[in-house]
This record gives sequence, C-alpha cells and structure tokens, in this order.
Amino acid sequence: MKKLRLICAMILSLGFVSAAHAELGVGVFGSYPLSTNYTVTGAGVDSVKGKGGNTFGALLFIPVLPWFSIRGGVAYENTKFEVNSILGSSETTLNNMLIPVDLQFHFPVVGLYAFAGAVFVSNQKTDPDTNGKAGSDTRTNLGVGYDFFSFTLLTLSAEVEYQKGSKNISPVSGNDQKTDSTNLNLMVRFTL
Repeated sequence: MKKLRLICAMILSLGFVSAAHAELGVGVFGSYPLSTNYTVTGAGVDSVKGKGGNTFGALLFIPVLPWFSIRGGVAYENTKFEVNSILGSSETTLNNMLIPVDLQFHFPVVGLYAFAGAVFVSNQKTDPDTNGKAGSDTRTNLGVGYDFFSFTLLTLSAEVEYQKGSKNISPVSGNDQKTDSTNLNLMVRFTL
C-alpha cells in the first residue's frame, strides 16, 4: 500500500511540474551585505565586527498559483568578521555553501513580491583553519523584491533580504556566536 501511495504521489508531482513547466524560472543572483551583526557570548570577547563579504548563486522558481511560487537553489557565500578579545584582534573568513528554500508571494502591484523561508548553511572552508568547528547554520530569511525590468522571458529584480542565524558559528570552543544580516540581492531571471 505504501508503494502505491508513493507511486501516486510521484505521478501527481510529475503532472504538477509538467503543468507548471511553461512558467518555470531560473535565476542567477549576486548579493552584497548592507549590514552584518554578530552576537557573541564567551570568556574574554569584547566585540565582533563584520568586515564584508559577498554571495552569488542560482535559483529555480516553481509557480504553484499565479500569486504564489516556491523557489530554491544553491549559492556560495564568503563572509569575514573580526573578533576583539583580551588576547588581541583576529580576522576570520568563512566560505559557505547555502541552500535557500523559500515561499514567494506576488502582490497585485506589478513586479512587487515578498519571500520567506530557510537558508541551510554548510561551512566549506575557514581561514584560519578551525578543523571544521565553524560556520554551519540554519537561518530564517525574509525579504521583499521588485522586478524593475521585464521583457518577454527576461526579468531583472532587486531584493532586500534579512537573514537570522540560529546556530553557534564560533570557531572558538566555549564561545557562542550568532549572526544576522541585511543583504541587497540583484537577480537576472529567465522564464522557461
């Protein structure tokens, strides 16, 4: 019985994707942090300051209803921060792989939309090396966007996105470090 349910679910999913195929979208984007904040608790830490970074990646848009889409993708993130403590100052660079999964709502105002969901973060490399002790996180995200140029199958969009981390990303044992950031995203989207 379970196999039959699984087969029926797969057939319905394929039918849904086939019906929506005419409107599937693929986008590439770049992101720049407008502000990045770190909260740290731990012995001897005075402050943590964001030093910039960037993100770029690709998204797939699957329309569900005329006003609702699901979007997911993969991205690369490079972020830097400086820790000031009683031992001095040190700079850390995190290279992360991001997997965003969002629900996107289109407003009646042409080109305006909002999105929310989760961003799964996997730390790929840390400099200086922390032997895999830093960076992996699950973030919630929320944003608004506007399609400022659209011509047949091509759309250019700008987004403002807020992300809030939920896990400790500190490379130092005994410290608890969390992040939140506001980003400006620029995207080129193609409708298939």
